[in-house]
Amino acid sequence: MQRNIVDLFEDALSSEDYRFKISFLVGGLVSYESNDTAEKQEILDYITSLNENDSEKSEFIHHIKGTIERYLNWEE
Repeated sequence: MQRNIVDLFEDALSSEDYRFKISFLVGGLVSYESNDTAEKQEILDYITSLNENDSEKSEFIHHIKGTIERYLNWEE
């Protein structure tokens, strides 16, 4: 079974230590060596579609979204 980044993000979001797991995933996505923006755009689209009822998770997701957006708009 092949899993994509959205599957990993969903699993991480449903766990108690979601902050650590999601930060780890996003850190890998926005690393300097990771040039494939398709996955970054895919996870950004997913995050944008989320409607999280938990205010703490919602705030964290908004922060992560900003991190990915800054990376996608970054130029050398």
